[in-house]
Amino acid sequence: RNNPVLGAALGLTTALAVTSSLSSGLFMGLLTLVLVVIAAALGGLVKKFTPAQILIPVNVILVAFLAKMGQLLVEAYAPMLSNQVGLFLPLLGVNSLILFATGAMTEKAESFGSVMVNGLTSGVAYLLALTVVSFIRELLGTGGVSLVEPFNGTELFSFSLIPKEYTLSL
Repeated sequence: RNNPVLGAALGLTTALAVTSSLSSGLFMGLLTLVLVVIAAALGGLVKKFTPAQILIPVNVILVAFLAKMGQLLVEAYAPMLSNQVGLFLPLLGVNSLILFATGAMTEKAESFGSVMVNGLTSGVAYLLALTVVSFIRELLGTGGVSLVEPFNGTELFSFSLIPKEYTLSL
């Protein structure tokens, strides 16, 4: 219902950019899930001490910090994934976190538990949407699906609907 990928066009551009393969879609979804849960935890704690007038700017700073942290972690530990998604890595983090932060962390009356549940459900919904879209795109684009670990490039899972003798190697 409130999934940023499926419900709003704001997350669509970066979601389409990072879902060309199942590996990139799945691991970017996992990264987004982790960042949204961290944003929910930190945002829930920050809103208890922040005046309502400056809550949105504080959340934007928090989101920018988390998006940059996610980008640096992916660049350091999963350079193959970073090269594959390129510029869209920070954009995906920022779009998804801003969508969450402006909705869930700005309501002063919400409890910390409620904010955490909203963050977890938003992150899982984003992960599922990216995974499903990337699975369909890779299957339609290549005739098969492969899951590659982003840290060392090891193929974890692969199947093809098209026999090898009918494919072209470029």
